[in-house]
Amino acid sequence: MNTYTATYEKLAQRLAEKSGTSIPCASESDQSHQKNLVKPSKLQVKKSKVGGYGVFAIEDISKGEVVEEAPFIRSDFRDKDKMAPQMIQVCYTLPCKCKECKAKGNFMLISSGNIHIYNHLDDGEDVKFDYFPEKRFIRVTAIKDIKKGQEVFHNYGDKYNHWEELDN
Repeated sequence: MNTYTATYEKLAQRLAEKSGTSIPCASESDQSHQKNLVKPSKLQVKKSKVGGYGVFAIEDISKGEVVEEAPFIRSDFRDKDKMAPQMIQVCYTLPCKCKECKAKGNFMLISSGNIHIYNHLDDGEDVKFDYFPEKRFIRVTAIKDIKKGQEVFHNYGDKYNHWEELDN
């Protein structure tokens, strides 16, 4: 496990401890499962020409190939809550269409793996994210062939707010 992932896993653990009494929304069910998740063995994090860090292919990846499955924890924060910009940049919204989430906002989640490191591309992204709230993981699948050495991009969605650099 690299230092970057370890740092976010510690943050996720602290949030989970604070939110230990949270009630799941309608999209979440029994969390018991024994699936071995796909490790990002064909990916590497390194400096990106786009800015900051990015995810790069260290081997060719075929269209349709699952390149990574990353577990996540759901925080008690919702996308309608006021949060520090640093938190918004590392949290993802858990897609949900239940009445409670429509009214109060979707829950924010913190994932492990490379999920929060993929850089955004408006058109021509390389991977898609599929969320599995009942199993608490995100699957990253190649939507086209990706060549060794290429940066792997994800489209954050229509509402993506091209962030400026944040102060440390």
